[in-house]
Amino acid sequence: MNKYLGNYETSEENNHLTLHQMGKFLTACTSFNTGLCEIYRFKIDNDFTLDENLNDFIEYIEEEETKIPL
Repeated sequence: MNKYLGNYETSEENNHLTLHQMGKFLTACTSFNTGLCEIYRFKIDNDFTLDENLNDFIEYIEEEETKIPL
């Protein structure tokens, strides 16, 4: 099952991401003229609701965006 969940703009880098549910995963993608490129992937925990998983996924994305590349 693939399901569009919406758009998200990160607070640190102002990246615009498209959020999807793809089977057992949540994905955050950036878009190009030719399609989507997956940037982040998060395994859904069935013990929690989709909203709780989405909240954890967004927290994960924000944490990753603040890391300084080496």
